[in-house]
Amino acid sequence: MRAGDRVLIDDGLIECSVVRVQNNIVAARVVTGGNVSSNKGINLPDSAVRLSALTAKDQKDVAFGVREEVDFIVLSFVSSAEDIHKLRDLIKREEKRQKKKPLGIQVVAKIERADAIHRMDEIIEASDVIMIGRGDLGVEIPLEEVPIRQKEIAHKSRCAGKPVIVATHMLESMRQNVRATRAEISDVANAVIDHADAVMLSAESASGKFPVKAVETLTKVIEETEKSVYDNVRPDELCVDSTDAAIAKQIHLAFEGGGVDGIVTGTQFGDVAMLINRHRPEVPLFIAANTELERNQLAMKWGARPFMLKKARTTDVFEREARKQLTELKWIKKTDRLLFVTSV
Repeated sequence: MRAGDRVLIDDGLIECSVVRVQNNIVAARVVTGGNVSSNKGINLPDSAVRLSALTAKDQKDVAFGVREEVDFIVLSFVSSAEDIHKLRDLIKREEKRQKKKPLGIQVVAKIERADAIHRMDEIIEASDVIMIGRGDLGVEIPLEEVPIRQKEIAHKSRCAGKPVIVATHMLESMRQNVRATRAEISDVANAVIDHADAVMLSAESASGKFPVKAVETLTKVIEETEKSVYDNVRPDELCVDSTDAAIAKQIHLAFEGGGVDGIVTGTQFGDVAMLINRHRPEVPLFIAANTELERNQLAMKWGARPFMLKKARTTDVFEREARKQLTELKWIKKTDRLLFVTSV
């Protein structure tokens, strides 16, 4: 750090300017003041500070997560793919130390640093899920860039088949107010139009005055936006390669032939579900999972309705057993037309 560098506290609400750095002590002058409560974040947008994304507390949390066999572990302040690799190594060491078989825990990379924007492709490739943490990201980069980066990250993640979560400041005013602002409602709708797999509340539901109302508001906006044509994947938004083209053709022909009520596939067929999901089909995507972990992790994907089903020996057996299971779950009717996709 150097004199003149900014120190931003609590998502940039409080700003200080470094006056001097001496003997590992930083002295700063308050430029924009305010109240600082405990556990608030600090951003250093002007300083080339290289800190590990994994802290001592993170290591304890990973040990807890492995012990409880969680489905996901989120890593904050990711700067590069190396951070993700270190977390995966830590998970493996904990599994070995606790004498557990590989659990298949998925890693969620929270994007909230400027460094991460420059290394987005490698981070997406290394991660299982991407979370866009717009609070800290809007402090690390100019505010006006945040909507553009959100769209870029969402598109890249979808094309890579990785679920993307848009998080923080979705309905920020509902921490104190019973109604969201019109701008916040539009913001949530735009995240849906960006084809995000999930939108996530933070302080609104964790410490706000109207947590239930905030969740209800979020749900209503999502459902209303998804009814519109504006969340449909346009031709210019397709992630086109030969495999994608084959899947898109199957889906298109099925709809043209009188319509289908749902698409069915399974994890036993490899990446087929992921490839279908990239196209955001406008009918439920039923995915047969062989394990409870797979079912829970698939629930993160846009439009997915995962269900448990033992691995089938043949595609005919799979289709028969899947239809039977979906009927018993009352997710479909016996007369529903289903498109089964078991290979591409």
